[in-house]
Amino acid sequence: MPLLEVENLHVTFSIEGRPLYAVRGVTFHIQEGESVGIVGESGSGKTAVAQAIKQLSPGSVSGRLLFRGIPITSSLKEIGMVFQDPMTSLNPTMKIGRQIGEGLIYHRLASHKEAKEKAIELLRLVGIAEPELRVHQYPHEFSGGMRQRALIAIALACNPSLLIADELTTALDGATQLQVLGLIQQLQKRLQMSVLLISHDFGVIRQSCERVLVMYAGKIVEQGSIEEVLQHPQHPYTELLLHSLPEFNQEKLKPLASIDGSPPDLKTIPEGCSFKERCPYRAIKCNEEPSGPVACWRIRSPS
Repeated sequence: MPLLEVENLHVTFSIEGRPLYAVRGVTFHIQEGESVGIVGESGSGKTAVAQAIKQLSPGSVSGRLLFRGIPITSSLKEIGMVFQDPMTSLNPTMKIGRQIGEGLIYHRLASHKEAKEKAIELLRLVGIAEPELRVHQYPHEFSGGMRQRALIAIALACNPSLLIADELTTALDGATQLQVLGLIQQLQKRLQMSVLLISHDFGVIRQSCERVLVMYAGKIVEQGSIEEVLQHPQHPYTELLLHSLPEFNQEKLKPLASIDGSPPDLKTIPEGCSFKERCPYRAIKCNEEPSGPVACWRIRSPS
């Protein structure tokens, strides 16, 4: 039985009285101990999927969300989430230790004294020096990397079986990104967690995940193991995303490739393939909705 099952997930927001179809029929699963990445441009629906899993979505949610085979609402404390942008995700008026411990107190897993001791233990676990001192400090007294580690500590407070990390490295410099990604991998092995890593950066997903889901315009257009998708991308969007990555192993660096055009307006569900307006392989058949593990007619009828 998978740890997490997401079946036919739809998330719709109301924008000025009009529906915006942010997630459209997403289905996937995560096994115990597995690391899965979701990659795609901003606005592709990645964060909306994570919020729906954690029951934090401000939109209308439909579909089946199961955790170990039962409705996810009864298992939320087993799911930890690291939110985007640690500076705005942390409460600037609360000490770090209190923010780490409040989940334990809310779920009646610890007293106030025990929660403080656990906060110190978690700060030490995520690699913050002098945790006995840091537990009494405020977010503005932490560096960017330390704030990200504090958010990870908060997400780990209730000993989750699944950790969702949303754009974990976006606000960090390159060296700190490597440290934080390495920390997540260490914690996953040590705590035997599953990880759902969300990023717009294929390089981050490649470094940290076993399997990847590629999202575009609210749908999963391709999924598979990291090796399969990196070596043999089948959807044109995946192919173009990979071409946009810098290559540092060549004598002369090539100019970065870009994907022409913009994603569709999801206030109106596009007819046929959502990527057709930007696709270099566009054909008449693309006016029909593709289906299957790779959402592209080209895979079924190669030219």
